[in-house]
Amino acid sequence: MKKNRSLMIVASSAVALSSILSFSSVYADPYVNLEPARTSETQVFAMGGFDPVSYFKPGLPQAGKKEIKHIYQGRIYLFSSQANKEAFVETPVLYTPQYAGHCAHSFTQPVEKLGNPKIYTVSNEGKLFLFSDEEAKSKWLQDPVAAKVKADKRWKLRAESLTKVGTKF
Repeated sequence: MKKNRSLMIVASSAVALSSILSFSSVYADPYVNLEPARTSETQVFAMGGFDPVSYFKPGLPQAGKKEIKHIYQGRIYLFSSQANKEAFVETPVLYTPQYAGHCAHSFTQPVEKLGNPKIYTVSNEGKLFLFSDEEAKSKWLQDPVAAKVKADKRWKLRAESLTKVGTKF
């Protein structure tokens, strides 16, 4: 019994490490010339430093600038312009990604994954959803209404458990 438990811990640790390594490698390519924006070795900006308002404008999402930032719900968001920052500050719920930036599709699955700010969709309702990879996005888009219902239920349970320990969303 102890041996099986140890094997499960080792296996789950390996899966977690693999997820972290694959997520960090996503930022290695120069999508709008942005790598993870960091203020220190331990603090990464929300959405990999992409400007959340830029997702709702024509063209590709833009890299934020370190000098134009705003803290919302404990996360530091960067913006490509002062106007985008002002729009965000006025109504942040319009621009922040659903599920705190986690992969939307993963909330319909047993294992949650981080969202990749380069793989996304904006719904007809104006909600930003991030995905871990193109396959997850494709699966979500097959039936986004049903997927959102399922993901919302799981997110509600997760958010309730996290707020009990003081995490803000």
